[in-house]
Amino acid sequence: MANLNGSSNKENLRRNEYQVTLVQSYFSAGYYEVILNDSVPKLKALVLNTNLYLIENTVTVGETDPGGQFAWAEERLTDAVTNQYKVRLTNIIINTILF
Repeated sequence: MANLNGSSNKENLRRNEYQVTLVQSYFSAGYYEVILNDSVPKLKALVLNTNLYLIENTVTVGETDPGGQFAWAEERLTDAVTNQYKVRLTNIIINTILF
């Protein structure tokens, strides 16, 4: 059944699921996924938090998968193949000034 905006309840549930995933992954380690629903071909962006690998970051030293983002990215890429999405992989790195 379509809602007033033309989307079905199933589409809304999926959209809400991704919003929750985005919030959980962003606040846990700063990486997230953006799905561009109206694009052709279907497109999503995976944004990795490369700040976890800065030399100045002493919190994640020695971790093989800081914040679980590699496992998360692998899961999201597998989902993209299954659902025939193209993926743009990008990163976040905040400019810092060291004193």
